[in-house]
Amino acid sequence: MADLGGGAEADDDRIMVPTGCILVSTGYLHDDTSDLWYSGIGMGRPQELEDKVRESRKKKERDVVDDDTVNDPQSKRRRVRADTDDEAVYHPKTKETRAAYEAMLSLIQLQLGGPPLNVVVGAADEILALLKNETFGNSEKEMEIEKLLNFINNRYLDQLVSIGKLITDFQETGDSSGGGGGKANDDGLGVAVEFEEKGVDDEESDPADMVQEEDDEEDEETTRTRGMRVGAGINDEDEGHSNEGTDLNVHDIDAFWLQRKISHAYEQQIDPQQCQVLAEELLKILAEGDDMDVEKKLLVHLQFEKFSLVKFLLRNRLKVVWCTRLARAEDQEKRNRIEETMRGLAPELTTIVEQLHATRATAKEREENLQKSINEEIRHFKHETGGDGGRGRRAVADRDLETGWMKGQRQMLDLDSLAFDQGGLLMGEKKCDFPPGSYISHGKGYDEVHVPWVSKKVDSNEKLVKITEMPDWAQPAFKGMRHLNSVQSKVYDTALFKAENILLCAPTGAGKTNVAMLTILQQLELNRNEDGTYNHGDDKIVYVAPMKALVTEVVGNLSNRLKDYGVTVRELSGDQSLTGREIKETQIIVTTPEKWDIITRKSGDRTYTQLVRLLIIDEIHLLHDSRGPVLESIVARTLRQIETTKENIRLVGLSATLPNYEDVALFLRVDLKKGLFKFDSSYRPVSLHQQYIGITVKKPLHRFQLMNDLCYQKVLAGAGKHQVLIFVHSRKETAKTAKAIRDSAIANDTVSRLVEEDSVSRGVLRSHMDIVKNRDLQDILPYGFAIHHAGLTRSDREIVEYLFAQGHVKVLVSTATLAWGVNLPAHTVIIKGTQVYNPEKGAWMELSPLDVMQMLGRAGRPQYDQHGEGIIITGHSELQYYLSLMNEQLPIESQFISRLADQLNAEIVLGTVQNAREACHWLGYTYLYIRMVRNPTLYGLAPDALANDVVLEERRADLIHSTATILDKNNLVKYDRKSGYFQATDLGRIASYYYITHGTIATYNEHLKPTMGDIDLCRLFSLSEEFKYVTVRQDEKMEQAKLLVWVPIPIKETLEDPSAKINVLLQAYISRLTLEGFSLTSDMVYITQTAGRLLRALYEIVLKRGWAQLAEKALSLSKMVDKRMWSVQTPLRQFHGIPNETLMMLEKKDLVWERYCDLSSQDLGELFRRPKMGRPLYKLIHQVPKLILSAHVQPITRSVLRVELTVTPDFQWDDKIHKYVEPFWIIVDNPQSPEFLIGKLEEVDPFVSQISEETLKETLRHGIGYLHEGLSSLDQEIVIQLFEAGRIQACVMSSSLCWGTPLTAHLVVIMGTQYYDVRENSHSDYPVSDLLQMMGLASRPLLDNTGKCVIFCHAPRREYYKKFLYEALPVESHFQYFLHDNFNSEVVAGVIENKQDAVDYLTWTFMYRRLLQNPNYYNLQGVSHKHLSDHLTELVENTLSDLEASKCIEIEDETELSPLNLGMIASYYYISCTTVKRFSSLLSSKTKMKGLLEILTSASEYDLIPIRPGEEDTVRRLINHQRFSFENQNCTDPHVKANVLLQAHFSRQNIDGNLVMDQCDVLISATRLLQAMVNVISSNGWLNLALLAMEVSQMVTQGMWEQDSMLLQLPHFTEDLAKRCQENPGKNIKTVFDLMEMEDVERQELLKMQNAQLLDIARFCNRFPNIELAYEVVGSEEVTPRKVITLQVMLERDMEGRTEVGPVDSLRYSKSKEEGWWLVVGDNKTNQLLAIKRVSLQWKAKVNLDFTVPSEPGEKSYTLYFMCDSYKGCDQEYSFLVDVKGSCAGNHMEE
Repeated sequence: MADLGGGAEADDDRIMVPTGCILVSTGYLHDDTSDLWYSGIGMGRPQELEDKVRESRKKKERDVVDDDTVNDPQSKRRRVRADTDDEAVYHPKTKETRAAYEAMLSLIQLQLGGPPLNVVVGAADEILALLKNETFGNSEKEMEIEKLLNFINNRYLDQLVSIGKLITDFQETGDSSGGGGGKANDDGLGVAVEFEEKGVDDEESDPADMVQEEDDEEDEETTRTRGMRVGAGINDEDEGHSNEGTDLNVHDIDAFWLQRKISHAYEQQIDPQQCQVLAEELLKILAEGDDMDVEKKLLVHLQFEKFSLVKFLLRNRLKVVWCTRLARAEDQEKRNRIEETMRGLAPELTTIVEQLHATRATAKEREENLQKSINEEIRHFKHETGGDGGRGRRAVADRDLETGWMKGQRQMLDLDSLAFDQGGLLMGEKKCDFPPGSYISHGKGYDEVHVPWVSKKVDSNEKLVKITEMPDWAQPAFKGMRHLNSVQSKVYDTALFKAENILLCAPTGAGKTNVAMLTILQQLELNRNEDGTYNHGDDKIVYVAPMKALVTEVVGNLSNRLKDYGVTVRELSGDQSLTGREIKETQIIVTTPEKWDIITRKSGDRTYTQLVRLLIIDEIHLLHDSRGPVLESIVARTLRQIETTKENIRLVGLSATLPNYEDVALFLRVDLKKGLFKFDSSYRPVSLHQQYIGITVKKPLHRFQLMNDLCYQKVLAGAGKHQVLIFVHSRKETAKTAKAIRDSAIANDTVSRLVEEDSVSRGVLRSHMDIVKNRDLQDILPYGFAIHHAGLTRSDREIVEYLFAQGHVKVLVSTATLAWGVNLPAHTVIIKGTQVYNPEKGAWMELSPLDVMQMLGRAGRPQYDQHGEGIIITGHSELQYYLSLMNEQLPIESQFISRLADQLNAEIVLGTVQNAREACHWLGYTYLYIRMVRNPTLYGLAPDALANDVVLEERRADLIHSTATILDKNNLVKYDRKSGYFQATDLGRIASYYYITHGTIATYNEHLKPTMGDIDLCRLFSLSEEFKYVTVRQDEKMEQAKLLVWVPIPIKETLEDPSAKINVLLQAYISRLTLEGFSLTSDMVYITQTAGRLLRALYEIVLKRGWAQLAEKALSLSKMVDKRMWSVQTPLRQFHGIPNETLMMLEKKDLVWERYCDLSSQDLGELFRRPKMGRPLYKLIHQVPKLILSAHVQPITRSVLRVELTVTPDFQWDDKIHKYVEPFWIIVDNPQSPEFLIGKLEEVDPFVSQISEETLKETLRHGIGYLHEGLSSLDQEIVIQLFEAGRIQACVMSSSLCWGTPLTAHLVVIMGTQYYDVRENSHSDYPVSDLLQMMGLASRPLLDNTGKCVIFCHAPRREYYKKFLYEALPVESHFQYFLHDNFNSEVVAGVIENKQDAVDYLTWTFMYRRLLQNPNYYNLQGVSHKHLSDHLTELVENTLSDLEASKCIEIEDETELSPLNLGMIASYYYISCTTVKRFSSLLSSKTKMKGLLEILTSASEYDLIPIRPGEEDTVRRLINHQRFSFENQNCTDPHVKANVLLQAHFSRQNIDGNLVMDQCDVLISATRLLQAMVNVISSNGWLNLALLAMEVSQMVTQGMWEQDSMLLQLPHFTEDLAKRCQENPGKNIKTVFDLMEMEDVERQELLKMQNAQLLDIARFCNRFPNIELAYEVVGSEEVTPRKVITLQVMLERDMEGRTEVGPVDSLRYSKSKEEGWWLVVGDNKTNQLLAIKRVSLQWKAKVNLDFTVPSEPGEKSYTLYFMCDSYKGCDQEYSFLVDVKGSCAGNHMEE
């Protein structure tokens, strides 16, 4: 074993590291440890390592299949449990043995001092193995158990033995000391370390290196980042399909499922027809043969590239084949026959049938499944596209309107997958450069990396700033100092004399606090008077420190140093709040990030947040930590405040040294040349020699014991020379560790090396042994050991600190509190283990970087040591992280996405973000934005994302859209996707004010019921998202079971349920019960720290809902948690100092609390038989707040009361107790439900019996009627008569009936002022005319003198309605919103030829008449002629500029206007300029049918297609049955709906209800849009795409696909009949003309139809276009290069005896339509369209087509197309040649 002493000489197995070597990690931190091999080192691999490699390889081959937790990114609770279960050998098989086993775990956990559960489980396994080993005697067992658990007494041993006897199902699977049942060897090794050295021959590497690389790849496969796989192995795709195969739901397989699956596998690059053919072939293959034959055939068709798809289909072949057959069944009868066949063939098929008939999931399950599928789609999409993906292939996208807040597509991102799971342990870089002189040594079960200390830099030219040289007014703050140090001197000028923002990066202990002091002095100096006094005014300085302990320390430090300046420094942290007076008196506020975030979130507190002039953020490298989002939010909010108010706030960031300091500087808006200061580790006060020990032992208990051994060896290495400070992570562990090291020293007879027997220190220590109170301290102090933690008494802590400072205590074992609170440095600091229990995550997590740096900051004693030693003992897989952290190589990343939803909600509530555009702008101020630009791939973007979007506008928009959608879904904000505007809700405000996650608010909102009791309320609290990681561990169940007996509110859930644990801990806290388990205590602290905010938020939500009784319960529970007492206990428990016996006597007395107030002090003394207690009790009883209430109630109407309340305090006020204010809530409750007056029942019954609707019958019998459009006319008439006759007293009717119903009443109630507008797909306000009509019904002229109307509306709209009700509401113009299309049409028509014409045009509008009448409505700045002229000019300029940008018009000489092609198209076809612009930008020569349909349905004309509630499922089913798949499957997107209705029309699928009407609207608009689209395509000269658009026009008219039989246009034709015609013997009938040419007898025999049907077919055939076409090239004799030639086309229709053409004959097109034609000349070889003309042909026509021939001479081939826009099968196509010659030209044509 290598010598582990710090600085001692190394053994032979030390490996010197060459300069410039690199430590390479295989990925992010993970639990597995792989083999460690150092390539490039000139030495052989040890035999021991060879054995490890072989064993590791065998182990991985053996166990990799069993590791099902690796690929499960879900359920973090489940993962925590799985980790511990994997470690265990023994698993109880019965309830009895489980209970006994849990009791044993509880005992062991207490004995070991609260270590992680896997350590406790490992110890339990070994103890059980010992107890069950019959070869050992009792004494041997006791000895071995003592070795495992250190000292134990006989009683404890007896308990273990008794429990062991109860465990009867233990079976040892191997040597208990060998690792437990086949687990990996203890000495498994860690992450790969690669050293780059010149001259190493790669070919000479050992074969075992290949094993290592393979293992590394396996590790990498389990590592995920941001929804993408990092370093994915070759089988990733297989894994994905493997998982998918097991989850294939039979309900998902429809008729086109396989076709879509193939298309997805080929990434939509396969031709649809080819895909359909391939799907049919694969179905035939899957249906026949054994698996091996099927696999071979599938591979032939799909090739090896699609092997994952082959495996997937093979695994699910039965489901695919039979479910597809069932889906394609024509009717239910055929489906039943198929199911019968399946039941008779095989049990597997019977199971499939049963699954198909299983009960459908509940609504909630469907929602969860949908969300899961969306997230999977997002993850799979990102995996395919490298993170961000192509904008054309989004997994889940919302297509907003072109006029919306962001043009183009909005992607719905999976924010959970984008957030970093590792939190502060994220490693953005995978390598670590070792400083020169570093080396690695090996020990049994661990590896050790040594990093040498760095000599301090000595700059001979450096001048330190002396305090006496500073300005006089600055010197008092530096009393006791002679000069500033090197770091402070370099920053001095900027900090004290300039107002620049500063970022200071320097090592711990470099004096950053003094730099902060310099900036504070700079701010104070601004308010210094001429006489030297200070006029502080209202300006504030805020100092943000990361921890409450540091806040207190900074307050004390600043208060002491600034007392000469008259500055008041106050703390603002935790639950503290400052009153208005305190804030006014305070100049410096020291706070935590979370507290300052809460303060700045509240709009009411903005008055003093806007007074801040200096913001100092200490430890700003915490941006990398889970608390980083809070810092980002604070800085972003401050920066935006600076921009808004134009008042500067100086930002000062203090940080440890980091590699990407420039990024942080940019975030703080620091000038890199003036305000950025970076100092490396050479500026540390005492240089640090670093040692990193990575433990490779697998078994947790052995790992735990090895840490103690390593601590002992490190202590021994410096024994007699240096003091050692050991940091552990729990109070119990301090004593356990100290005793373990002490016992090892005794066993090895090395105690004298620590403290010599006759030394002075031994005497001093013995003299203090009797003074200290702590027993553990008494036990270890004589040996030179001591412990320190917050649980010791103050006197004990002071004694320990004194003895250590004097050098008597040689080894001090402490918790982290010593690192933060007391400055006690030591030469050597050891961090024993880096895992600490984190109750927020419910697991043992790595130490935060802040804690690690603070602890190691205690290494080295200034003025005594040249260097200090810092030793970190950790797991081997964490070595990379800590090496990077402590050697300035851990880039600071942003964790903002993890809290993006809550932070955005806070900004919306605050009012600083009102819409999505502002939100995107706000994101630009965050550190997240800076890091996304720096490292896009790490944040889930494509590597080339910046090339396409330099400022990441699209990504920011996607993030905001995704976040806003989540907030909207959880009712925290209202998000209008079309406009992008946000509106805060009451739930959102509560979440922001109480710092609660959106998930918790959503849970409360969902589960709250007005009838809930205390049991339900506690259970709801336990469901809060803040506790989602809280788990139930085996070793705490016994204690939890005991607690269940003591808590007063019953808990329904079982012990295994985490909500039961949360509930019981909350009640245990209120009951002031003492807990034993360390992790359970930590959980209780976390739960109760959060409980105050959560319960107060719960109360606020209930209060908003108006549930008075539940509000009282919630408020009561909140107060019980706050005061830690139950409401049934005496209120005197709120006061300190009363003996518990007295309180218990009070509670046993059968007196109500109010009765005590009537007793005198003498009576009280006699009552408790303690006369001396009478007076104090009397005083306290009368200090309990008590009010006398006097209420005067005045009824205004039957439903309105006025309450006049007089409140008189009836208690003695004490400032120390009641502070400045004592708040109360006054709640008025009406427990009685209203009663309605009805006439005599016998008078109503004859009418009621005639009612057809049962529900109406029931309500009428209770005096209430209702009216809506769905009632029959008779029902409506009866209700009206009963109401008019006074037989019923209330009638509820829909708002639309207000115009047609003759009812009037004394009281009209309008329940809400909004209705669901299907066109807008949102709730819209009632038109004012409707509201006035409803109000007018509150009038009975002959019966009442007055009428009454009550309007229920949204609170913010109340003033608006009051205003318009009392004042006349003028009619205003909305013309300004529609200027673009109007201006464009007038420019095309020639009415507007220049900008002046446009202004003149506006003067003729109604808008112009209203401008001066209501200038503010139209945003007019003034009413003068100049203001009016400027407004109109700006309106014209902006509109025309937009039209010019859209290429609809051209502006010449800045004023003259002329129409362009796109503008003319938009005007001619009456479509939006937005649509024609979209067509122009999205269409390309490579657009296929699928893309063309998507572009067509993206037109803004489809924006208003209604999305009705409940239609989503129908639309989703239609989506799954269409020919083309949908990348955007958002069923609430009108453009998606238009697309699916269009495809359903082509497929002739049956739809019903309102969808039929919607489909008609889609088709009518599609005809016009396609004609415009043809013109846009022709302008670009794309021949094939133009022909495709013309075919789509035919498809729209006839309702069929381009590949369908043309005979389907004919009436009464079906697919079977068309197929029969095509297969007709003798002559195949494929076209209408083929059918017309048949003999009548043959036709009748073929069709087999009735005469009436044949007559319909004959009528269609007679109207089917039969047109003769002839053409010639005019002037064909002379065709020269680049000449414009004319092709003359003669058309003549065979009218078949008709006098007019008539409308198009189509059963699928609802509107009458005239047929139209296109004549097109094109070049097939170049796909170039040369000429086009639209023709409306009656009988004859002659049309000229002009086009230009090429510049090159020779024969040129062209094609003439004659295309119909309504019928299929009547198009014509002709090819002709043109001979282009240089001097003379000729021409000949051939058909």
